[in-house]
Amino acid sequence: MVLYKGSKIVSTAHVELLSENIAALRTLGTDEPYKNNGYGAYLMAWVEKWIYSKGRNIIKLHSRPSAEAFYRKHGYDNMDFTEDEPSLEDLIEMGKVLSNIR
Repeated sequence: MVLYKGSKIVSTAHVELLSENIAALRTLGTDEPYKNNGYGAYLMAWVEKWIYSKGRNIIKLHSRPSAEAFYRKHGYDNMDFTEDEPSLEDLIEMGKVLSNIR
């Protein structure tokens, strides 16, 4: 998913639908000049609505420590998301249960 401001790509997200009720947010990033202006939060809200519209009610992710506060601010908490990837060792397993999203 891509968020544009005019013709500029501002923020992107990559979502994987894992099962009948779980989706994984694989990446969410905002280009440096646009950070701290609400674009990541806007895209996150849109992604959550889209995931919910696809019948999933749980989002799981692996957060970098530097992004943990962002996800917690948007309702994410510690949630088991164990995958057999050695590169995930320093990441924080987080997730959110979606309900009543319109």
